[in-house]
Amino acid sequence: MKNFSFKIAFIGTYEFLMNNILMFLKTSFIVILLYSFVEYTMKSHIANLDEIASNGYNILIIIFSGILQLILSTMFVVVWGGYYLRKIPTVQIIDVLNWNEIKTNYIIANLKLFGVVILLSMISYLIISLVNTLNIDVLSYLVIGLVVFAQLIVLTRVMFILPHVIDGFSGNISNAIDITKGNSIKLLFSYIGVILPISIISLLFVLVTDYDSYSYFEALIMTVFVFISQAIITVYYINVYKQLTQ
Repeated sequence: MKNFSFKIAFIGTYEFLMNNILMFLKTSFIVILLYSFVEYTMKSHIANLDEIASNGYNILIIIFSGILQLILSTMFVVVWGGYYLRKIPTVQIIDVLNWNEIKTNYIIANLKLFGVVILLSMISYLIISLVNTLNIDVLSYLVIGLVVFAQLIVLTRVMFILPHVIDGFSGNISNAIDITKGNSIKLLFSYIGVILPISIISLLFVLVTDYDSYSYFEALIMTVFVFISQAIITVYYINVYKQLTQ
């Protein structure tokens, strides 16, 4: 059974990003521009929400936006993760734009994760609904807390399917479970420690932004922040993955 260091997971992740910030900006620049342009264009064309709702296009736009985010983030994350795992000497913009089998497998693995999230949500809803029928407030809060805690443990372990795919292996959820065996609690709290700083910054940005006058510049800044957040989470998982598999 292998264990990992929280210090390496947390400090190492942020240090790697800061030491390679130029490479990160270079590889993500085109993806950020594409994403922000499409996002801004969509916002400009959906001003009349009533018209969209009446035509039934709102669900279609949400689906399209989700697919676009998945494809663009995959273009960036797979190259970034491959560089970190395999120590590729140089990374070019063309590496981000070129599609390959690993990027396809990465999307499939993401869809599997989405399925796990849906399944956990359904089970959680069923458990909480059954407890609420007892009309005991304290018990309800306790069960909700335990259910959320269990969800986070499962998700933080299953997420290792993604670096496993980037490393060139099959994207089976069972592999992710095997890799993280014996480290559930440590994984959960180290993950929270890594995402807490970016969550606070994201919240502050949302609070100070006036979305009634949402500008292209604000959309670009928010997109950059989204990709930075994605990079931090990706490098964290790959960082710990390397510790657990070496």
